[in-house]
Amino acid sequence: MKKIAIKLAVLLAGLLPAKYRFSFINSMLSQQLILIMDQLNNNLSNGIVVYDIGAHKGTWTKQLKIEIPSVNSFMFE
Repeated sequence: MKKIAIKLAVLLAGLLPAKYRFSFINSMLSQQLILIMDQLNNNLSNGIVVYDIGAHKGTWTKQLKIEIPSVNSFMFE
């Protein structure tokens, strides 16, 4: 099911004008990130360490810290 959803998202992104593709893909990835964070929060205890490679502004790590406050993170650009 997940593979079908990914293929569908890629197809939809291809139909969009180029200037909207990045925003669409980023939105889809953000939703996926939230699902992953929920799974981490439900399945793991303290001591989670995340390495955010290519952090740029740290947007994903900031969202992760909101969802899982006890996470330890290292960000690299």
